[in-house]
Amino acid sequence: KLLLWLTGIPKRVGYAPPGPGRPWLTDPVPLKPAQYAAQMYHDLVQGFGIAAPAGLPQIRLKKADLEWAEQERKRLLGDAAQDYVLLHPGASQLLQEKGIQKIYPSANWVKVIKGFREQRPELPLVLVVGPEDEQLAEGFLAQLPELPVSRPVRLGQLAALIGGATLLLCADSAPMHLAVAVQTPLVALFGPTDPLRLLPSEGPFRAVKGADGKVESIAPEQILQVIFPA
Repeated sequence: KLLLWLTGIPKRVGYAPPGPGRPWLTDPVPLKPAQYAAQMYHDLVQGFGIAAPAGLPQIRLKKADLEWAEQERKRLLGDAAQDYVLLHPGASQLLQEKGIQKIYPSANWVKVIKGFREQRPELPLVLVVGPEDEQLAEGFLAQLPELPVSRPVRLGQLAALIGGATLLLCADSAPMHLAVAVQTPLVALFGPTDPLRLLPSEGPFRAVKGADGKVESIAPEQILQVIFPA
């Protein structure tokens, strides 16, 4: 913050309680960390006199990525199948190395998949594998070798694939935020992180929180109850 002040930039916006003794900011904005993170970041525009509501994050999908997603759907499911559900079980490897456990056990995911197929056998489920998820994918394919697998290489491709899905099942991860941005319904699993901060309160976005902050404590039956509420 001192470096920010030393730059001499005439208008300096940041989080800080209003009041004297903070020369590094010309327009402090109250920090409200308990709200949805996108809204918290949007609060910063108040420092520029903008009072418009935040709304939900949105992205515009490129034509090339939409075409790729359609070809990928046909490759995996054939020309006849239209609707599909995506499962993206991975999360940031860097967070795992820091001891922040967000990945749900593959054996439990397999139980969810089998339960899903019992209730919606006509709706295909596709496993999405990121660059860091190959080892994780092995745990799925060892038990469900017939499971269709997609490996998008660009973020836009992943977003387009999510945008065409009926539902996304995922961990607290980047694909979850992409689903919010393209308005795809999702069920996300949370361990140590707070779903109230990472998912908007409005929209078809549901969270399953593990007891004691442990994602592995979530029973597969809990997830199926959220997917198929009584």
